[in-house]
Amino acid sequence: MQRHVDRRMFLKLTALTLAGPSIAPGAAVREKRPNILIINGDDLGAQLGCYGDNYVQTPNIDAIAAEGIRFRTAWVSQASCSPSRSSIYTGLYPHQNGQIGLCHCGYSMHRKYPTITGELKKAGYKTGVIGKFHIEPRNACPWDMSNFDRETNFKKRDVKAIAEVFKDFVEQAGDSPFFIMLNYVDPHWPLSSDNYQLPENPLKGDDVESLDFIGINTPEIRRQTAYYYNCVGRLDQGVGLVIDNLKRAGKYDDTLIIVMGDHGAPFTRSKTTCYNMGLSIPFIMSYPKAKVRSSVSSQMVSTVDIFPTILDFANIRKPRNLAGRSLVDFLNNPAAATREYMFAEFNAHTQYIWFPRRTVRDHRYQLVLNLLDRENPVKGVDGCVVWQEFERLQADLEPEVRAAYNAYNRPPEIELFDLEKDPYCFINQADNPNFRKIKQRLITELEKWRRETNDPYLDKSRLAEITAKHDMMLKERSSG
Repeated sequence: MQRHVDRRMFLKLTALTLAGPSIAPGAAVREKRPNILIINGDDLGAQLGCYGDNYVQTPNIDAIAAEGIRFRTAWVSQASCSPSRSSIYTGLYPHQNGQIGLCHCGYSMHRKYPTITGELKKAGYKTGVIGKFHIEPRNACPWDMSNFDRETNFKKRDVKAIAEVFKDFVEQAGDSPFFIMLNYVDPHWPLSSDNYQLPENPLKGDDVESLDFIGINTPEIRRQTAYYYNCVGRLDQGVGLVIDNLKRAGKYDDTLIIVMGDHGAPFTRSKTTCYNMGLSIPFIMSYPKAKVRSSVSSQMVSTVDIFPTILDFANIRKPRNLAGRSLVDFLNNPAAATREYMFAEFNAHTQYIWFPRRTVRDHRYQLVLNLLDRENPVKGVDGCVVWQEFERLQADLEPEVRAAYNAYNRPPEIELFDLEKDPYCFINQADNPNFRKIKQRLITELEKWRRETNDPYLDKSRLAEITAKHDMMLKERSSG
């Protein structure tokens, strides 16, 4: 396991590792390539001021959105940390690159695919990661600097320290273009409400309501929701420190900034699901030299688009057979077309949470295909109390809320939602005859995507084999 690199040791190491030539052999040298900064919030859904949230204060992220382009409809490839991040680094879906579950639970990417850091390093970029990397194998992504300590970061969440390490990396990169990914732990569980006295005025449960997709509003859920908002607020303050350091270094005008989350908020019916609220994230791109500023796009974008976007932006030839497409055109035209359909999946989280699903959406409707006829192994997500509150109160809940939680627990094979009228996936329209043509169209598109991306679980015997292995692990755990 890689050790934590403190600031003093980091300076010594980067003085050595960044001392090489500024442009790799064979790289284009026509002009200096732009810098690239990805800011990723762990379990950050679209609960930001610029996305219309009424409770959280995120002035620094809002300022980036005001200078760039904000996408209303952005999905991750899978609502689980490692699989989601693997798509950023490879431009492939998890069932393609192999990272179908959490990296510390035995799941790993295939080694044969190029990664974003490898391609950028070949072009002369200095590469760095701060915080939670969370994919395997680690050496698939060659870093000039990596600063990661899981336990320390989960407990401390020191956004000021992250800003200082970022500052050091930028200084050591010198005149070389750089790519760096800042992976904040906030707002992942445990929801640490005011570490380092940040935010300065934390919210309390009485200040907020539960998130809309939860559909249950109790004091304990509100308390946890307030803690989630406080983590988002602390993340935002950290982003402000990083942007200040970027500007002081004179690099801001030459840096493409992407702000995003790795999946939806860490509550039941969001994280680890294929529902719209679990896959939806904030996604903001900003480049000071872009023609279009302060714009909003309704086009659908996915995290599989990040790899081709960055290589296109840096004028680097893209590997063949990437699943995503470049978003560079949006920096000039927010109405640029991307796709008619968007896809995502779920496979595993831990080795004991195996529940493969596939999903497709267009600009209005979403269809979820559940591949196993069984109970969902996920009840409460991480430390959230939503499922317990549902079980305690279900007799008193609105019928559509109760039905949604029952379907979450034991989903039918097909679920279909009208996201325009039902963005939080409460009402399944799969058996509604008025939706028959929509349902069949989306099934056809999903099957086409699965074939084109070589989904291994189209082979039902293989699906049964992998399911049996996961069932055995769960049985051994229960008996042990």
